[in-house]
Parts: sequence; structure tokens; C-alpha cells
Amino acid sequence: MRCLVLYMYQGISGIIIKNSYCSFAHNPPTMKDVKELTEKIQAETGIGGDIIIINWIPLSEDEEDTTEG
Repeated sequence: MRCLVLYMYQGISGIIIKNSYCSFAHNPPTMKDVKELTEKIQAETGIGGDIIIINWIPLSEDEEDTTEG
């Protein structure tokens, strides 16, 4: 599932909110998907502290729900 992700982290001058494009393996994303994304953002941006995913916005409506149940 392709998404626009909003995230925040503690910067030197205060809380910083940014966005990024990503793909999740599941719809809706699992906790594992979210953890992998935060690690990827940290690696790509060099952010040393914790990253908090605020929200994700699906970019396509044609993706079906992949949760079991």
C-alpha cells in the first residue's frame, strides 16, 4: 500500500513534523510495518532519536484490506 506518512521527532530547536512517501506490505499496516518504516526513516535521514508516526494517508483507493479475520 503506497502512502504519504506524517511523522515527528525532537530536533535541536523543538518538535519537527515532516512527511515522506512509503509503501506498507499490509493494509492496514501492522506494528512491524510501522517499526520497519521508522527504522528506514532514521537510516535515510540520520535522525538519532525516536520517530513517531502521526498518520498515514493512502494514495490509492484500489488496495484491498489484507488483514485476516
